[in-house]
Amino acid sequence: MKETLLEEIERLHDLEKYQEIIDLIEALPAERLNTELMGELGRAYNNIEEYEKALEILKTIEFEEGHSLIWNWRAGFSYFFLEDYINAEKCFLKAYELDPDDNGTCDFLIAIYRNLAKLENENQNSEKSIEYALKAKKYAYDEEGRIETDSFLAWTYNRYGKYEEAEEILKNQLAGNKDNQWAYSELAYSLSEQGKFEEALENCFKAEDLGRNDDWLFTRIAICYKNLGKNEEALEYYLKALELSEDDIFIMSDIAWLYDITDRYEEALKYLERLEELGQDDAWTNTEFGYCLSKLGRYEEAIEKLNHALEVEAENDDKDISYIYARLGWCKRKLGMCDEAIEDFNKAKKWGRNDAWINVELGNCYRLKDDIKKALECNLQAEKFDQKNPYIMSDIAWFYDSLGQYDEGLKYIKKAMKLGRNDSWINVEYGACLAGLEKYEEAIEKFDYALSLKDEEKDLAFIYGQLGWCYHQLENYEKALEYQLKAKEEGRNDSWTNIEIAICYENLDNYEKALDYALIAYDLDRDNIRILSEVAWIYDCMDNYEEGLPFLLRAEELGRDDEWIKTEIAMNLGRSGKLNEGIEKLKESLTMVEEADINRRILINSELGWYYGKLENPEPEEGLKYLNIAKELGRDDEWIHSEIGYQLGYNPEARKESLEHFDRAIELGRNDAWIFEVRGAVLLDLKRYQEALDSFKNAYDLNNDGWYLYCMGRCLRGLERYEEAIEVLLKSRQISLDEEDVVDGEDFELASCYVGIGDKENAQKYLDSARDSITERGLLNDYMKEKIEEIEKGVNITKEMHLAAMKNVKAGMKEYELVAEVEKQPRKYNAYYSFQTILSKNGQILHNHNHLNTLKDGDLVLLDCGALTEEGYCGDMTTTFPVSGKFTERQKTILEYLIGSLDDDGLLRKDLDTIADELAIYYGIDCSEKEIADTLKLLQDFDPAGIGARSLQECLLLQIERKITDGEWERNSSVYNHLKTIFTHYFDAFTKKHWDKIQTALSLSDLQIKALQAEIRKLNPKPGASMGETMGRNVQQITPDFIIDTDDNGNVSFYLNHGDLPELHVSQSFNDMLMAYKDNKKGMNRQEKEALLYAKGKVEKAQGFIEAIKQRRNTLYVTMKAIIEIQKKFFQDGNEADLKPMILKDIAEKTGLDISTISRVSNIKYAQTRWGTFPLRFFFTDSYTTEDGEEMSTRKIKVALRDIINNENKQKPLSDDALAKVMKEKGFPIARRTVAKYREQLNLPVARLRKE
Repeated sequence: MKETLLEEIERLHDLEKYQEIIDLIEALPAERLNTELMGELGRAYNNIEEYEKALEILKTIEFEEGHSLIWNWRAGFSYFFLEDYINAEKCFLKAYELDPDDNGTCDFLIAIYRNLAKLENENQNSEKSIEYALKAKKYAYDEEGRIETDSFLAWTYNRYGKYEEAEEILKNQLAGNKDNQWAYSELAYSLSEQGKFEEALENCFKAEDLGRNDDWLFTRIAICYKNLGKNEEALEYYLKALELSEDDIFIMSDIAWLYDITDRYEEALKYLERLEELGQDDAWTNTEFGYCLSKLGRYEEAIEKLNHALEVEAENDDKDISYIYARLGWCKRKLGMCDEAIEDFNKAKKWGRNDAWINVELGNCYRLKDDIKKALECNLQAEKFDQKNPYIMSDIAWFYDSLGQYDEGLKYIKKAMKLGRNDSWINVEYGACLAGLEKYEEAIEKFDYALSLKDEEKDLAFIYGQLGWCYHQLENYEKALEYQLKAKEEGRNDSWTNIEIAICYENLDNYEKALDYALIAYDLDRDNIRILSEVAWIYDCMDNYEEGLPFLLRAEELGRDDEWIKTEIAMNLGRSGKLNEGIEKLKESLTMVEEADINRRILINSELGWYYGKLENPEPEEGLKYLNIAKELGRDDEWIHSEIGYQLGYNPEARKESLEHFDRAIELGRNDAWIFEVRGAVLLDLKRYQEALDSFKNAYDLNNDGWYLYCMGRCLRGLERYEEAIEVLLKSRQISLDEEDVVDGEDFELASCYVGIGDKENAQKYLDSARDSITERGLLNDYMKEKIEEIEKGVNITKEMHLAAMKNVKAGMKEYELVAEVEKQPRKYNAYYSFQTILSKNGQILHNHNHLNTLKDGDLVLLDCGALTEEGYCGDMTTTFPVSGKFTERQKTILEYLIGSLDDDGLLRKDLDTIADELAIYYGIDCSEKEIADTLKLLQDFDPAGIGARSLQECLLLQIERKITDGEWERNSSVYNHLKTIFTHYFDAFTKKHWDKIQTALSLSDLQIKALQAEIRKLNPKPGASMGETMGRNVQQITPDFIIDTDDNGNVSFYLNHGDLPELHVSQSFNDMLMAYKDNKKGMNRQEKEALLYAKGKVEKAQGFIEAIKQRRNTLYVTMKAIIEIQKKFFQDGNEADLKPMILKDIAEKTGLDISTISRVSNIKYAQTRWGTFPLRFFFTDSYTTEDGEEMSTRKIKVALRDIINNENKQKPLSDDALAKVMKEKGFPIARRTVAKYREQLNLPVARLRKE
């Protein structure tokens, strides 16, 4: 039965029904179980891979069966699959001992030893691993086994770096089998690890030919190519490998590395980012990440990665800390973080990297810090590590050059060239060192040679700049300028290049160009002392000292503290009018100048002497002290004698000595207008008029300046050659007018000359012109006032004599009575009548001295009289005027009011409507504008011609018309017709002096134009000026209608100014009379009824008039209130720019009044404020809307425009286009045509007429 059971178990085993075997045996009662059945049960459990259960059962029979082959085999089997290779080895060795020929036992022993070798491999126990591999080989019983164990042994040798042993085994294998794909692969590995990459590749390709195309083989091929420097081939196989193993970290790392070393950093970055996504966060990956990012210029990110690389732990301490610090330093240097970079480079050195590269990089950092000495030290250290690097030698040369050690620099340049460097850079540096040694011709040869080289890296701009510098030093400024401009064309637009160009232009006397480039240099480097000094010097060369001064002061502030800067500042101060400051600076300069530097001492003493003579209150004694020092130091030129002569001229007692110095200056060659001018001035003061005249004539011959004509006129007046003086002075005056210069000097002299020949009308004319000019310019001093007052006294006395006659004349008077009134006037001023008064009626007896006629209505009186002051003859005047019969009292009142309304120049600028209102208010005369206009025509017939005109245009037309009525011209004469056409149709062109347009329009020759201009000059644009202050019944030119008060809190209040006007009401007696008539209507006769109706009508008219006055006052009140509400800010601070846009319509809408009413009120009413008295129209201003939609007050714009024009450089006035640009910069974006319009409204001429 036992045999039957065992046979069944064997049958089931053959059918692999291992669980049935287990069930069968475990179902048996215990007494039937024996060692043999338990062994079969263990075998069944092994077959269903329940090795622990199998081993447990087998151990129960170990005592009985432990020495049997079958037990050891089955127990070893369990141990083997439980990976307990040590116990498995024991069991199978026992089995092998029992049956050495059992191949299964040998196979298990080979497998056990291979696994034990692998375990030792994992434990890094190379000797034990190889020992097990060798044991495995011992149990190979056939060729296949021997090949397998040899292969494993070779694999093991490779793992532990015993590549030669592995190579020998694998080559032996391949000698017997040329188709062993694995052997070729493993041999390739062994060879590549020995550096035999070409041979390794051959074996890789043999394996590939045999069909191997997995990622391992492609990776090994890529590794070989990489180590052979064939990066593209390596990349090709790495990418093939990655296709087969998409997440292989090693492959991706090497791909990233290859892309990095081939400068394809964007591609590298993609693979590094994939590594990061896969969780790779080791030191190598972060380091490579940092390198890649740094090469892409992403330095902050690179620094972050590199710092992280320092933080993370590296496997097997595989972290190149020195490299990481070096790369950190490189990134920080690129970011300009030089101190931090230096710290990192030094850490790299501390961690072992102390090669040429690290020292060169340290040098670069110190170079950026401008510590050239330290940079040189670092590069000299680099030289110790690499003496064959021409670029290190080049950098050392550059550092020596920068330190001014040009000889040392040349040594290293020659070293670099000996090492093979002969590009443009080294030749340029060669040239730079030669230039530093002032060997400019040799330097130019080197620079030219550098230019001739076909070197794409050469810096043309720099080379051209160096050539320019050399030619500058050789004072060949044309050539220097040529090269500096080429440098600029090549893109070099730094401060150095521009200042070099400026210096070239300066030395070529092209100061405008020099200044343009110097200012460009200044904009590029505002704190460069050399540039600041050069800009100032160019301004000085252009005599523009005020512009140059701030640059000199800035250079001094930045540290320039030599004698040159002090002297230049002093000269700029002095020549800018700040003479006292200039004197102080020059004295400081004198303390700094070397005793042996005679030229500088002469310059400073000369300048000091000159300044003392130019002071507002000159100090010629001090000036002469310094000038004589300069002379004693050796200065004996025309300037020193001119200046000494000039300053001696201040002293009346030294004027003869002054002339000696002037003559010495002329003897030394001075032959300009100035020397003859100052010489003439001294002679004039000495009253040596003829010599002075000759000197001024010499000045005029040398410089056709009207000033010298003026001086000649003074001399001629001194010689009492009045007619010649007048001719010369008129010529001088015209030149001044043409140059838009003042003419008050000529006018005073002309007035004196005309006095000398007895022409008081012209004397008065030019005296008034002179007075207006000096008053307008604020130059009216006490001396001038006294002089003018004396002359005006006589003229005004004469005028008042005539006005007294006109005022007192009436029918029934005797002529002598009227003469008595006339001759009272001079005595008021301690003056006398200059000749016996001539007074005649109706032209009877031209020289009537008896004055016995009786004046009648209709008579026309002719009066010729004059006055004589203590100063001499003051002139006379002839007038004609009617006795009262010609004018009614009403006409006389209107005429007198019109005369009183004339402006000082004799023109009537008040509109007739306003005059009508004022006549109604002040005199109760109700008259129409036509009546006033008719009366004005009568006034315009009075002398002088042009009086009463309502504009300059009408004034001139009246004067030429008077020449016709006086018979001076014929009505059909060309001069009359041409002037009438000009004044009527071309008046705008005439006022702007556009004679070319007038000449073209009227087809006139140059001669005709000059003739017309001469006639125009005979006309008087201010006919009232000869009358002095006009007189009439207009007792106050401006009486404010409103009194406006602003308190300290900004509250604005106002009230109507009624002046002396009484409150209007109907007389009570008149009302009583009306009531009496009404109460007695029935008893009235016809005559009494008519009287009642007449009285009633008058009362109604009076009441209507009173109501009208009340209504008018109400109109004034609401209008002013509305204006204050809108313009309140102006009334608070008085700033004209605060006036808001406001037009008549705005006030009309606010008050509910008609626009015409607002217009009427604003044109004739005045308001008195804390800031002055203004016409109401002053508060109205248009608005201007910018392109951005912003609304601005045109008044504010005009104020800004006027300020800009007032402050412009009058030598270079701004055009309308330029004004528009400046206005835009100041926040007023208006167009050029708007600028032109506002400028004309401000009565400001165009740029060419503003030039001084």
